[in-house]
Parts: sequence; C-alpha cells; structure tokens
Amino acid sequence: MVSSVSSSSMAQRFDAVFAEASRATGAKFDFLLATAKRESGLRVDAKAPTSSATGLFQFIESTWLETMKEAGPALGYGSIADKIRKVGNDYIVPDRSERQEILAMRKDAKVSALMAGAYARKNEAQLSQALGRAPKSGELYAAHFLGAQGSARLIGMSERQPDLAADRLFPDQAKANRTVFYHRNGQAKSVRQVYDNLVATVPNESGLAKGVAHSGQPSSEPLAYVDHLGGRFRKKTSELVSFMAQMENAPVRRSRYGGEMDVSQSANHGVRPSRYAQATSLTPSIEPARSVTPSRAGETKAAPVNLLPDQAAPVDAESLAILPKAKPAGLAQAGQRFVELLGSSGQDDALPEPRSKTSSVSSGALDLSDYLAGVRKTDPEG
Repeated sequence: MVSSVSSSSMAQRFDAVFAEASRATGAKFDFLLATAKRESGLRVDAKAPTSSATGLFQFIESTWLETMKEAGPALGYGSIADKIRKVGNDYIVPDRSERQEILAMRKDAKVSALMAGAYARKNEAQLSQALGRAPKSGELYAAHFLGAQGSARLIGMSERQPDLAADRLFPDQAKANRTVFYHRNGQAKSVRQVYDNLVATVPNESGLAKGVAHSGQPSSEPLAYVDHLGGRFRKKTSELVSFMAQMENAPVRRSRYGGEMDVSQSANHGVRPSRYAQATSLTPSIEPARSVTPSRAGETKAAPVNLLPDQAAPVDAESLAILPKAKPAGLAQAGQRFVELLGSSGQDDALPEPRSKTSSVSSGALDLSDYLAGVRKTDPEG
C-alpha cells in the first residue's frame, strides 16, 4: 500500500471515473475515492516497493487476475477474462506477453476503478455471511487490504483479543506494510489498533453505500452526482454567455491613446471619465454648475465657472464686473513702474546713467534705487 496526501484538484481528475464505476458495480463513490487516496495517493502508476501491488487501487497480481476472471465479463472485458485460467486456487495466463498486458491494465484508471468496485461487492457478500451483519464501509476497506477472510479474522479478534499483536495474525502483510502494523519505535501494534487504523479510511456507514438497492441494481446516487456536475457546468456557461453579450452591447469610446473605454459602467456607478479620454464630439455641450451670487435689485446671477480654454462659456459684462481685478506682482509690478517712468519723462533717452566705479555699489552692479524712485541725476562732467 502506498500512502500519500492528495489535493482536491487531483481528486477531481477521477470524479467521472469513480462515478462510472459506482454506477456499474454499485460500490460507493466515496468508498472508491477514499480507497484510492489511501492506497496510491491517486497515482495511477503507483508501485509498492515491497510487493506486486500496482496502480490506483494497488491490486496485487493474484487478486487482479482473480477479479478480472470473475467480474470482467459483466463489465465488458469478457475477451480479457477468457485468457485467464483457474488452476486449483490459482489464476494463470499461459501466454507470458498476454499476462503482462493484463497486469498492466492495473494502471488504467477506468479499468482499475471498475475492478475495485466489483471486488468490494464480492467482499461485502462474504463479510456479511461471516459476520452475520452488514459490514461497515471502513471494514470493507480492511477487506480490500487484507481480503475478505483476513478482514473477518481481524474484526473478530479485535472484539475477542484486542491487545494481541497484529503481526502474529498477519506476518506476510506486516512485512509488506510496516507502517500499518508497527509503531515508529518498531513495537508491534495491537489488533485493535490496526483495525481502528484501517476502518478510519472510510466513514463508517453500513453497507457499500446506499449505492446498491436490494434488487441488486445500482442506485441513482452516482448519476445524481454526475447530473449535479453537469448542472453547474451549464450554469457557468450561461453566465459566461450573458456576460459576453453585455460586453458586446455596451457603448464604448476610443481613448486618445488607442484603447477603448466603457462609458456605460462609469455613468452607472458615478465614476468620472478619465481626463485623458477623447470626447466623441468636437463641440461638447457643457453646462457649467450654477452657484447663486447676490446682484443688484435682489436679482441672482450665476457666477462664472473656471473652464478650460476650449470649453469657455460666454460671460456677460455684468458678470465680469463683479470679478476681482488681478494685482500685478513681482516682475509685472516692476515692469509697470518702468512704463510709468518713461511716460512721465517725455524723453526717449531718459534712462539713468550707470554709477561710477567709485560708487558705494560693488563693481559690476547697477544701483536702480534712484531710478525706481523717480530721481534723475546728471553726469557732473557732462
């Protein structure tokens, strides 16, 4: 037995396979899934290093040939079953190459799941007769692991002598599966401990799974599961088609950078379009916000709104009258003063002469204080 942890995504790969096997054999879907997880970690090519156990359900060679011979014809593998012969208690295939081909089928997930379901049905019938009651699902896994007779023996001894070392009852199985029969320190586990370990693999419900009706026909539970998956797929497909139709019909406009923008979504959710979006019309109609300001005779006028140059709205003279005048500052004020001085002088060459090098001003600099103050000075030598 190969023990491994599998993810839900791996389990989904085998949903259809286990559903088909459950419908064909009457075995529980949950039983098949839990058994495959415990036996191989849901790996179809799993191979036990200590025995001939191979495949999704870790069938050993003898059990595989026996199950294929007995259940193969009813499951559509009659031609394969005809190649297997029963000699005494053994099942053999005379042709060596055909034998290898039949054993290699253990790595086929579909065939392996069908054989596992058929094997579980057989073990259920034998355990019911041996125990005098319907076996629990976990006990059916113990039968898959130990065979029907071995499982019946384990169940009986766990009730009569629960503290007995399990490796004394199953020496061959203990040698091939040490983690099941021994603790980490090498001490042998009791019969009860091995029983609890095996039956915990599958939830303990009576029978194979409400999967088999008393008439011997499979119930509709696996089919209902498949229908459920189909319904989910159809729902998702319908949602996708509806979404694509909405996207196709939604109004879009092209961005100045070449992309497309959905204007319907922004309008519905109060999102302002990007300032870089190019409008579809070259002459958009802009209605500025109206803010009420007091005017003469108790009237109200709309205050002008700051707009971009290409969006400026006409403003009447009355509205302009209430706007504050911009005050010159910095260089603009100095320039205005310069123009006033030129106008008052009445001469075109009224610019002041630079100071001499002996002035208190540093060499290379001009003193404009007198000039700006309107004081004119003449050169004494002129």
